[in-house]
Amino acid sequence: MNRPVSSLVDNKKPIVALDIGTSKVVAMLAYADEQSFNISAIGQASCDGIKKGMVVDIQKTVQAIQKAVQELQSISQVKIGNIDIGLSGYHVVGINSHGAVAVKNQEVSGDDVGRAIESARAVKLANEQQLVHTFMQEFSVDNQEDIKDPIGMTGVRLELKVHLVATSITASQNVIKCARRCGLESNKLVVNPFASSLSVLGKDEKELGVVLVDIGAGTTDIVVCYKGNIRHIEVLPIAGDQITNDISMALRIPTTEAEEIKIKYGVARQRLVNPSEHIQVHDVGGGYKKISRQLLAAVIEPRLDELFRLILDVLKKSGYEHVIASGFVFTGGSVNINGFLDLANSVLRKNCRIGMPNYHGSLRDVVTDPKYSSCIGILQNAYQEVEHNFNHKHKNKPVMQAAKKAWNWLIGSF
Repeated sequence: MNRPVSSLVDNKKPIVALDIGTSKVVAMLAYADEQSFNISAIGQASCDGIKKGMVVDIQKTVQAIQKAVQELQSISQVKIGNIDIGLSGYHVVGINSHGAVAVKNQEVSGDDVGRAIESARAVKLANEQQLVHTFMQEFSVDNQEDIKDPIGMTGVRLELKVHLVATSITASQNVIKCARRCGLESNKLVVNPFASSLSVLGKDEKELGVVLVDIGAGTTDIVVCYKGNIRHIEVLPIAGDQITNDISMALRIPTTEAEEIKIKYGVARQRLVNPSEHIQVHDVGGGYKKISRQLLAAVIEPRLDELFRLILDVLKKSGYEHVIASGFVFTGGSVNINGFLDLANSVLRKNCRIGMPNYHGSLRDVVTDPKYSSCIGILQNAYQEVEHNFNHKHKNKPVMQAAKKAWNWLIGSF
């Protein structure tokens, strides 16, 4: 596929992702080329206005977004207007649904697929919920099951299974409001669990069965994939901040210092620490005191153990615990603790690895870090849409071919 860069993005219009997290706001700007996209600038700022993915202080959130975007604009020399925004939080809910329609002309068409999708999306939501994603799983035509692309097949009844993702309207609108106060307009809302799965997981892993766990500061995002498709999404309100708060209380130190100690000296398993090893921290009454590093591990280990067991409960609830051949992939800003994988393997009893964003363009050395997985995934999602729109607009093919191209896009999300 050889086409110039400008053919994908008119006048090299940038793709901009904004990831508004509990501890930080990250903004990335990229340009599409014939293979993928290249990140040209990144801006970030600490954030105190978000708790567990929800806006609790609009002014502080606006200030963090402004700082991150101003840094991005200063580096890129580009005025930012439209962005894709990542959403997380306990309000993100996954719903399994099923749709069925009669095939109009005994041969499945793009119109039949569209009607089946609408049938599957016709679920009753709470008053404060809205649908943001529809993830295809598989179709069946009459008695034939596990069909990925039914277009052109003969039959009288078309059915499909989907996984829907809904978010709180209030939570989403508050995020959009904060962006608008910074002069930004949202092109699309993308839930962070999906975004992280795009940037971290490999095709084979998703086919064989895998659980992606993105542990941030305020929430833990969980995605279960099998046979190439998303089967379950859930967000837990326990993450890195809970570990930091436990350290702060146990050692009687400020949370800012507790976070620094967790990152620099934290260990997930007591048995990996030399009992004679000590670290120095501030004392409540002034001055300094020494504490055992093993004591620090004794605070971290039970909290992570609890989190891993909650993840197991989510997997069991999804119904896919027996088909996760690829094990668990961990990413996010709270996975870089010594001994993390040792404890994960012990509790989960499956293969576990740390997932980095699968990105090979410019600034790779800077952004291939677990803490940027969701932001790069937002860019990946935007790029796929740009490429799809280009193909749909410029390739003059028969209706059936166009419908198949549309289906290839729909198997991701919309």
